[in-house]
Amino acid sequence: FPKRYTMSLDTQKSFDDPFDDPALVTTAFLDIMWQDEQGVSALMAAAKDNRLLHVRGILILAQSSSRLKQCMDLRNNHGLTALEIPGTR
Repeated sequence: FPKRYTMSLDTQKSFDDPFDDPALVTTAFLDIMWQDEQGVSALMAAAKDNRLLHVRGILILAQSSSRLKQCMDLRNNHGLTALEIPGTR
């Protein structure tokens, strides 16, 4: 059986993946403007993998740092944004 992880905050929810803990998503160090060699941003990768808590966390961090538009406008090497990549909608 896969190992289960439990949040230690105000709620006791279990997750198959410790990175699904919403507290970690919004408080951990995260470079919201990061892109790999193909131009895939953190937001694109999270959306493509259907990691909704990560998408939400990235958008919250982008908004709180006044970089939401910049984050949403990042394009990969094919010229696509996170909203334009097939499979992310």
